[in-house]
Amino acid sequence: NVGMIAAILFDLDDTLHDRTDSLRRFIDDQHRRLIGSRVARDVYADRFVALDAGGHLAKSLLYPQLLADLDLRDFDPAMMTQDYDAHFHAHAAVVAGAHKLLRNIRGRDLRTAIVSNGWTSFQQRTIGALALTVSVDAILISEQEALRKPDRRLFLRAAERLGVRAEHCLFVGDNPHADIIGASKASMQTAWL
Repeated sequence: NVGMIAAILFDLDDTLHDRTDSLRRFIDDQHRRLIGSRVARDVYADRFVALDAGGHLAKSLLYPQLLADLDLRDFDPAMMTQDYDAHFHAHAAVVAGAHKLLRNIRGRDLRTAIVSNGWTSFQQRTIGALALTVSVDAILISEQEALRKPDRRLFLRAAERLGVRAEHCLFVGDNPHADIIGASKASMQTAWL
């Protein structure tokens, strides 16, 4: 029952953060700055995106494979990983309409939160770069919470932080397993993007 909703919780990547666009923009920039004519931009970008698997492969594992696949063995994978960590956030793009949506939700006296898997400092910098920090009441990141979606306890913890019952929460996310099944197991209502 939509009338019972007291809080709307969001996944971050590919829900509020247009990670796909952000990643492409970062890859283009990294290619321009570091790779140049050594490998065609599209070849570099396509292999990077394939290995990245929607953010599921750690960059410390991605770069050694990427550099080997493209015969760029003279590049240091650790340096490339540090470059990603240092420069990705400059390319962070918010999903169109996200800021307006969050303002409208808060204007209706509903609580809001972001619940994201990932490394705490990296995700906090993304949230900051997207200017989302002031738009939500709570932020829960898996590393900091020592729980990962789809663990129902992470969703229950988010509801508790917001001071609402889980069954009065709507969780919005793009991943059917981590977001939708996880939130459902916590008795939350769900919306799959």
